[in-house]
Amino acid sequence: MSDASMRNSFQQLYAGERTVAITGMSVLRTFKCSDNPLDIFEGYVQHGSVRLRSCRRWFGQGVGKYGEWMSSRIIFRGEDLDYGEDPRIFLHQGRVCIVACSYTAEHGFRNHLIEFRGPDRWVRYFLMPPKSVEPGKNWSPLELPDGRLAFVHSFRPLRLLIETKREHGIILLTQMTAPGIPSEGDDCDGFPAHRGGTNGVTSGDLILGVGHTTRVATNSQFEPITSPEGYPPGDVQLIHRPYFWCINSVDLALAHGPIEFSWDPRFWIVDPTSLIFDEKTGRGFLYTTEVERHFVDPTSAARTVEYEISIR
Repeated sequence: MSDASMRNSFQQLYAGERTVAITGMSVLRTFKCSDNPLDIFEGYVQHGSVRLRSCRRWFGQGVGKYGEWMSSRIIFRGEDLDYGEDPRIFLHQGRVCIVACSYTAEHGFRNHLIEFRGPDRWVRYFLMPPKSVEPGKNWSPLELPDGRLAFVHSFRPLRLLIETKREHGIILLTQMTAPGIPSEGDDCDGFPAHRGGTNGVTSGDLILGVGHTTRVATNSQFEPITSPEGYPPGDVQLIHRPYFWCINSVDLALAHGPIEFSWDPRFWIVDPTSLIFDEKTGRGFLYTTEVERHFVDPTSAARTVEYEISIR
């Protein structure tokens, strides 16, 4: 697929003339959520001829709702880099980068970026959004057409955080906003159902990515399904399903829709972690972490899956 062909495909997707479909899949790894340590949320990036992997390594049960985050480490090429939950690996100006989030009840959320400068050299930046923006998590990293670093912070409103300056380990971010994805009446946990997922892939003025919806699972009577024993007591069972988003970087107009595929019903959680379009072959690859119920449920089976995707 040439650059012109890729731009044309993105434009037709954005215009609603095409959709994203799964055309093949390969299960890369299966595991149990009882593993300790537990390697989860594996992501991949294409760097030259090499496909590089990152993941979250979680060391057992934490204390409190978010306590386990400070027991989570970012792993890249087998090296332990930093604390962090659900690292997202991507390329910015040809350099491999990873964005992740940490949390403590006292300090709140901290999003940070790791940028690789050579085989054994990397630098870390604290990502500082405007003080009016709650940091949150699940930022989707991307490169704007002019080369600037940016992140999709939320989809309602659509909020783009854009680098304005970096120095002394800090990257300052400004924001652009637009209405984003309207509510469908199914918000969950006080947040919109449509949430972040993979990095964005840029072609021309358009940026394509894959997020996930979070909804409460219901039975045939549309009653919430309570979590099985072993999951945090009192919680309802959530279901995550991928969707695509396509943003026009000029005016932040956004198109989105379901991905053509029947997701395996055994896995309540299907979290997209990374998206690659191979420049040489034009083939697209979506990577997911899939869990039967929840990763804190030690009886849950899980897997890492590579899907081949196409715009058709």
